[in-house]
Amino acid sequence: MRAAILQTGGVHEEIVPSLVAALGPGWEVSAWLNDKCRASKGDIFAEVPSPNLTVHYRALDGHPAWETLREDVLAFRPDVVIAATFQRESLAQFIDSLDLPVLGVIHNLRKAAQAPTVAKLIESGRCQPIVLAEHVRAAFNRSSSGAFIDRIGVVDPVNWGLTGTPDPTCRRIAIPGGVNATNRDFGGLLAALGPGGPGGLGRKMAAKGAVIEILGGGPDRARLQCEAADSGLSELIRFAPLGASGRVHYGEYLHALRQGWALLPLIPLSKGDYRDFKITSAIPTAIGFGLPMVLDRWTASVYRAPCVTSDVSVAAALEALLELSEADHNTLKLATCAYRAAALSRNRAEVARLVSGFGLVAE
Repeated sequence: MRAAILQTGGVHEEIVPSLVAALGPGWEVSAWLNDKCRASKGDIFAEVPSPNLTVHYRALDGHPAWETLREDVLAFRPDVVIAATFQRESLAQFIDSLDLPVLGVIHNLRKAAQAPTVAKLIESGRCQPIVLAEHVRAAFNRSSSGAFIDRIGVVDPVNWGLTGTPDPTCRRIAIPGGVNATNRDFGGLLAALGPGGPGGLGRKMAAKGAVIEILGGGPDRARLQCEAADSGLSELIRFAPLGASGRVHYGEYLHALRQGWALLPLIPLSKGDYRDFKITSAIPTAIGFGLPMVLDRWTASVYRAPCVTSDVSVAAALEALLELSEADHNTLKLATCAYRAAALSRNRAEVARLVSGFGLVAE
């Protein structure tokens, strides 16, 4: 059987390897991606190979480009189309025009609720919705009064290829994703590690050979870099090199995560949406690379993945990581890798269930 995956926006291409893995070996898969993804961060598929996948990058500027995309997708003769981001009206109308069964991945329930064609395709049975975590499925079912409870699936985006081995020379604590002060508590990080931080935390990190690695570009990176230098934290907070686009390319990003010792999601309390109807990419990234992570108790109760729990402050989170013994760290790493394996198995079962609703059964 054949599946066509479409990622027509310039972001979220990192979930495509998980979608391919969720289909399994019985599928021939072609993916069409907006070339802005590759221009921004490089080719993710060079770093995370996916068997049975053919990748096409396309510039999608203007009506002729979309018509060519339609012709190429239909010429592939897919049994199902997977919209890797399915929440905007214009894309939903394009998907509708293909007149094929659809698996639609909804990242943000509130955005999807504003797209009438998304609702039409789900209600008609042409689309089986997919979300990226169990708490988002629960929010979807609440918002729809359980009307589609048997037709919604979850794909945990935890397939990042090989997990890697921690750097033996230092404890590298990764903060993944873009540097955006709204989505990550960078102010709390500077306060925790600065000269006035609690309990000499910066000195304790240095004594334990721990460093923070900022692995993204983003609107607040330059300011954060200046503030870290001004606070005397350049040795404790490192920044991954940027490509010409102002983003960290996948080669650098994945290499750093594969050498990581732990991951700090750094989710502020103000980001309630990450604990309700969206996900933070930091948590599936930790799982995908088998990295121990530390979460506040609210977030831990929502995501229910292996983690260290701590009080909500950044200082408490770092203290909890630094107090991990080598044995406890290794145990948590093994538990995280086991969770990843189970999630990949669940993903495949979920997608098989959803496509069976279209009468499709993989060999």
